[in-house]
Amino acid sequence: MVLKLKRCLTGSVLVLLSSLLSIATAQVDFEPGYFIDTEANRVDCLVRNLDWRNTPSTFKYKLPGTDGVLERGLDETVEFGVDGQRRFIRREIQFDSSSTDLQALTEEMEPRLKAMVVFLDVLVEGDATLYLYKDVREHFYLAVKDGSMNYLVNRAYSPRDNEIRYNRSYLGYLRTNLTCPDGSTIVDRKLRYLTRELTGVVTEYNDCVGSSRATYNSQKVRKLQFGVHLGVFSPALVQGFGFGDALPVAFNDRLGYRVGLLAEVPSVFNADRVSIILEPTLMLFSGDGALSASGADFEVNVAYTTLELPIGGRYHLYFDNGNKVYAEGLFIYDLDFNGTLSTSRSLFKFDIRSNGSYGVGVGYKHGAHLSVGARYVGGRNILFKFPDLTSRFSYLLAQVAYTF
Repeated sequence: MVLKLKRCLTGSVLVLLSSLLSIATAQVDFEPGYFIDTEANRVDCLVRNLDWRNTPSTFKYKLPGTDGVLERGLDETVEFGVDGQRRFIRREIQFDSSSTDLQALTEEMEPRLKAMVVFLDVLVEGDATLYLYKDVREHFYLAVKDGSMNYLVNRAYSPRDNEIRYNRSYLGYLRTNLTCPDGSTIVDRKLRYLTRELTGVVTEYNDCVGSSRATYNSQKVRKLQFGVHLGVFSPALVQGFGFGDALPVAFNDRLGYRVGLLAEVPSVFNADRVSIILEPTLMLFSGDGALSASGADFEVNVAYTTLELPIGGRYHLYFDNGNKVYAEGLFIYDLDFNGTLSTSRSLFKFDIRSNGSYGVGVGYKHGAHLSVGARYVGGRNILFKFPDLTSRFSYLLAQVAYTF
């Protein structure tokens, strides 16, 4: 019965791994969006969301009911976006084209302006609207009410050798134009030329004047998540005793078990997709296996209890309904307890002491709480304190997790 369960588990895990990898490959970040062409026609479509770090000049999309991937650029598009996340509009702008290299700063205080037609990233929209153009650095633009769009200047310059000064005229412009109805200013002179801080102050202004607003490309704050998980695994052991080749041990009727906690921390960049996971886990395995070596058959007994401390990263891909698949990679450190390995050929028991190992896996999360996953763990030498012995332990895991 247990042997059938083990074979079923191994087969199920392999199918799950294959299926989720196939789903992840096919998903590739196409999300509901739109574009507006030069004739002012709006077309709803699926836009490939690349979480653009630099402002794009083109984008890829799919039309409803089709699989073909198309591409559009500045010449044929006045606006495009990913619903509720990003919005880009075409504008002719001027921006400072001078170098930011401290060894190549210009002498003049004023920027060297260059005109260009680009897509602008809309960060906040309301009575005050904030835009971003980013190439090798960030350039911000502000439009207040129905006024023209103004370039917020922030640059370093060097009027003489070994002297660096800064033109931070954006602070004065913001203090003048972002004044609340009661006459108070919300712009601190320590306000930095950063997306997070400028978005915050423009949002605060829109709130204080009672303006409706929309925020795009905000630095999303995903909360630290905690959870519990339970898993069952199929073990494999390749064992050698200093004579002949290392050979696999057949644990035909044994499964191992894992139970533990989960902490998932959003990364500082791309927080909606990339996270860091920490998964302290108690792993239990005990069983006898058969090994044939040097023309003889004998038993290998493993009693293995360890506290695993996996740490690694996950990358998530989302479906339209909010469910997601993920791929993960981990390094696993072991705190071994009273584990031993022994054979029927000897009365001596080897104390198990593991080195680090690695894990790779995929999973599927339904909603905000329940997930299932499959993982392969390998590279673990459970007798690494005995350099003359070979003892490579690995396992194929299926687990379920619940996050709060």
